[in-house]
Amino acid sequence: PLTTTEVTELSAIYEMAKSKGNSHSESLRPMLKALLLSSNFIYRPEVTRATTPTPLNAYEVASRLSYFLWSSMPDGPLFALAANGTILNKAVLETEIERMLNDKKSASLIENFAVQWLKFDKVLEASPDVKLFPAFNASLVAAMRQETRLFMQDIFKNNLPVSSLFTADYTYLNQALAQHYGVAPEIKGAAFQRYVWASGDAHRGIIGQGSILTATSHSTTTSPVLRGKWVLENLLCDEPPPKPANVIDIANGGDLSKLSTRQRFEAHSKSGSSCFGCHQTMDPIGFGLENFNPVGQFRTMDRTFAVDATGKLPSGEAFNGALELGNILAQSYRLPMCATKHLMTFALGRGIEAMGYGAEKPDYPLVYAIYQKTAPGGHKIRDIIKEIVLSDMFLKAGGTAQ
Repeated sequence: PLTTTEVTELSAIYEMAKSKGNSHSESLRPMLKALLLSSNFIYRPEVTRATTPTPLNAYEVASRLSYFLWSSMPDGPLFALAANGTILNKAVLETEIERMLNDKKSASLIENFAVQWLKFDKVLEASPDVKLFPAFNASLVAAMRQETRLFMQDIFKNNLPVSSLFTADYTYLNQALAQHYGVAPEIKGAAFQRYVWASGDAHRGIIGQGSILTATSHSTTTSPVLRGKWVLENLLCDEPPPKPANVIDIANGGDLSKLSTRQRFEAHSKSGSSCFGCHQTMDPIGFGLENFNPVGQFRTMDRTFAVDATGKLPSGEAFNGALELGNILAQSYRLPMCATKHLMTFALGRGIEAMGYGAEKPDYPLVYAIYQKTAPGGHKIRDIIKEIVLSDMFLKAGGTAQ
């Protein structure tokens, strides 16, 4: 609500205009201009100012919660809880979190958060070679994006463990996408249907979806590096350093007929080269996805070469193909901690210093505390959201709350 000072200042602007002989409507114009140019209108400010952790007031908590879960202002019930102060009661806050996540407005978590987190909109920028992939078109791109969108919506709606990102045995397909994947001839039309993959199908989880696989490929070939980098950055928060300026791009160079994609990348990053350090982490993950061509279709041959999708992670686990790779990565402690880090970044509107090597990061204690609290339930996505909202970091301003 407006403070007495704000009402006085805005009224004074109106009265000044009125005193000059302007009509009521004409006098409202400068007042409205002042309101619309106010930083309190342009930004979403918090009144609480402190250098040490200080509790936010009820309206600030309601606003933080609403913009986190809905990307919009509080609704009537939330404003009412702010007005009487009960939103500061953690039991009431928990009830509101559940109500808001069940509301259709929570779809904004997919459109605004999940898209930023997983970057699956990058498929809209993909340009596979039309001679190699003549069926690739704008409708198929839209279907790929919608598949991932509906998949993520299901994880949030049903409070699934974050490990489902790697292990889920279902997806959402329409006729065009089902034909593209070579499955489910019974699916007809443009409408999407839930589809359960056959046992052992490599498409399980988000790493088997066309949006991600296409966005992390080149126009004519796959890119084990881009695919491995995407998994490391977005799902494990283990971002590799930028490549050196003098590194040669081997994606589409040279005589492609003499070596498979895997062989070319292995030669590029062989032990002893300046590229080995980063590639030994990225490439095994990318090699595990080599059964998917540049537009996400399953394959056993890379041109004239049999696909080799085997690998070994730096931690020692060996795998053969995307299914085994996904099952290994789903067990990594880094996955739920990374998901928590991304959700906290979105909730607080600032970067989170939570993971990495060397000295402990300032936000790490809270991220780890949430990891421990959500472990008994398997690190379910809504449980992580609830713990973020109930944390001092979310409910206080100033300093680093732990």
